[in-house]
Amino acid sequence: MSSEKEEVVENTNLLDSDPLTQVDDEKSDLFDDDEGLVKSTTTEEATDPGSMTNELDSRDLFITVSNPEKHITTMETYITYKITTKTTRSIFDNSEYSVQRRYQDFVWLRNKLEEKHETHLIPPLPSKFIMKGMLDRFNRQFTQTRCRALHNFLDRISRHSVISFDENLQVFLTAKAYEFTAFRKQSESFMSRVGGSVKSISTAAVRLKDRDPEFDEVLNQVTQFGEKIGVLERVAERLHAEKKEFVAELKEFSP
Repeated sequence: MSSEKEEVVENTNLLDSDPLTQVDDEKSDLFDDDEGLVKSTTTEEATDPGSMTNELDSRDLFITVSNPEKHITTMETYITYKITTKTTRSIFDNSEYSVQRRYQDFVWLRNKLEEKHETHLIPPLPSKFIMKGMLDRFNRQFTQTRCRALHNFLDRISRHSVISFDENLQVFLTAKAYEFTAFRKQSESFMSRVGGSVKSISTAAVRLKDRDPEFDEVLNQVTQFGEKIGVLERVAERLHAEKKEFVAELKEFSP
């Protein structure tokens, strides 16, 4: 009996000292430690308020586009969008502005930004016409979709470290309707005068040089081609307007 007991005790001791069992125990301890480390790290990141507010704290210009509004006049029907600006920049006289702008005003702004900031990528605008909403561009779904796209356009500009300080953007965000219209006319007339002067100077300079007659022939062909394209463009615009009127009449008189 005593020898059998001693044998059982020996087997038990061997199991306790088995290296495989010890390795498994060590692995389980390691995994437990790793899990605790991962949990603590994840909790620390999730509860860190700085990681969530750093971006907001670093921004000083916030622009939102909302409330599409339909306007009907004797001349045309159009949509305006409410643009709300909140800022802490010193170049602004006030900390908050609210103005109404049309889609064509956004187009004017983007063209100005492209002219002035040729080395920067200007965010795109939504297309003027969408095939799905071609027949009725004043329905709620179309205007809401365009409103969100215009908001994304201005939001991306507001985050840009260079473009967001542009003078044209500041006027676009702050000027009243009549002030903005006057500013647009003034800038457009100035640019047309400058463009005309540059064109006349360049033409005069070219004429002073002796050139091969072939170049003059090609220049005349290109000029005539441009004039014909202009005529085609005007015809296409007139056809498009007539098509819109025809569709409106069909909708009006259809059963």
